Amino acid sequence: MPESNYSLGQIHLPENKKLTNFLQKLSFLLTLFVFVLGLGTLFFSPIVGSIFILTSLPLFIEEIIGNAFQSNNSIPGYVKVFLTVVSILCSLLIFFVGISFMSGFYTIYTKQIELSIGLSFMLTGLALFLPRLKFLGRFHMAQLFAFVIFIINSMVILESLYLRSLSVKVVIPYAPLILVVTFAVLCLAIILKWPARGFMGMFTTDSISSTYAFESLLVNVTTIFIVGYIVSVLLRTGILASYEAITVLAILLIVFTIVFSWINIRLLYRLELERFVMKEELRVHNITLQLGNEDLVSKAKELQEKNNECVDKLDNRKKYMEAIEKYE
Repeated sequence: MPESNYSLGQIHLPENKKLTNFLQKLSFLLTLFVFVLGLGTLFFSPIVGSIFILTSLPLFIEEIIGNAFQSNNSIPGYVKVFLTVVSILCSLLIFFVGISFMSGFYTIYTKQIELSIGLSFMLTGLALFLPRLKFLGRFHMAQLFAFVIFIINSMVILESLYLRSLSVKVVIPYAPLILVVTFAVLCLAIILKWPARGFMGMFTTDSISSTYAFESLLVNVTTIFIVGYIVSVLLRTGILASYEAITVLAILLIVFTIVFSWINIRLLYRLELERFVMKEELRVHNITLQLGNEDLVSKAKELQEKNNECVDKLDNRKKYMEAIEKYE
C-alpha cells in the first residue's frame, strides 16, 4: 500500500462523547463538593474557607458557558465577557493569596502549614488561569499544576489514614485534614473539567487503546492504595515487623505488576490479532481491486482497438465514396 501523505501529528482521534460528558458532570459534582467544604471551613478558618469558595467560581462559570455552548443557546456577548473577566480575576486573586501565604502575610497556622497552603493556592490559581489564555500546551500545564497539588495533598491524606489505622498518635506537620481533602478534590475537579484537552485527552479518545489505558489507570491506582492499606493493617496487628512489611509491600507490588502485565499483554495480543486480520483483509481487497483494474484496462484496450477499426472502416468508406463521385 502507498504511504500516506499526512503526518500522524496532524491527525487527532475524535473524543468519546459519552466518557467526556460523564467526566464533566463528575467535575461539576466535585466542584460543588469543594463549595460545600469551603462553607464548612468558614467556621474555623474564614480566610481559607472564603478562598475555597472563590476557587469554585471559575469552574462554575466554565460549566455555565459550556452548557450554553452545547445546548446551542447563544449567551449575549457582554454576559460572556463579564463571566470570563470574573473567572480571570478570581484565578489571579487565588494566585496572589497563595503568594501571600508563602510570604508569611497570614499567621493562621504554623509556617510549614502556611507554605503548603500557599503553594497549593498559587498552583491552583495558575491552573484556573492558564486555560483562559490562547497558547499551545495551556491545558497540559494547567493539568500538570493540578496534578502536583493532588500528589502533595494525597500524600498527607494517605499518611493520615495509615497512621490512624496503626493507632499511632502522631502530629503531621501539614495542613488540617479537611483542607488537604478539599485541595485534592479541587484538583480532581480541575483535571476532569477539560477531559478532551491536555494530558486527559489521551485517555478520552474514541478508541480501544484510550479506553483500555483509562481502565488500567483506575485499576492500578485503586489496587496500590488497597495494598498499602493491607500492609498497614498487618503492621497494626503485629503480624509483621516494619522491615517485613516493606518486603511484603514490594513483593505484592511485583506480583500485581506481573499479573496486570500479563492481562495487558493478553488484551494487546487480541488487538494485534484484530489489526493483523484487518491488514490481511485490506491486502486481499487491494489485490482484488488490482485485478479488477487490470480487467478494466484490458477491456478498455479492446474497446480502443475496436474503435480504431471502426474509424479506419469509416475512413475507407469515405475515400471509396469520394472516388466514386470523382469518376461519375
